Amino acid sequence: MFARAVRAPEVTVQVAVSEGLVTGFALTRPTGDRPQARRTGELHMFYVHPSAWGTGTADTLMAAAINDLTRRGFARATLWTAEDNHRPRSFYGRVGWAPDGTTRSKTRYGVTFGELRYGIALHGG
Repeated sequence: MFARAVRAPEVTVQVAVSEGLVTGFALTRPTGDRPQARRTGELHMFYVHPSAWGTGTADTLMAAAINDLTRRGFARATLWTAEDNHRPRSFYGRVGWAPDGTTRSKTRYGVTFGELRYGIALHGG
């Protein structure tokens, strides 16, 4: 799934590296949701390794992702996260994302779970 995502021409990949090791990544793209406004971008994937928690890596990656989406002219951005992902959801709220009330059920590797969509207004988009 990751390999396919990073090869897509519309995807921007941001990578955090510490001491020669990848400690996190953020993938941005136009929204995959339909129907959505054409000026909506998406934080498609976002991950920071636990060894980098508390180091500012997540803040730096999020700023880079937001900057990329804004630079690309999007007025709004969304992301999907599992309902049970409490730590990431807390982080997203802290940096300005908010649930927009949209939910979906997703099955990955034979496990079905609920997801929530978050949104954020982008400045300059």
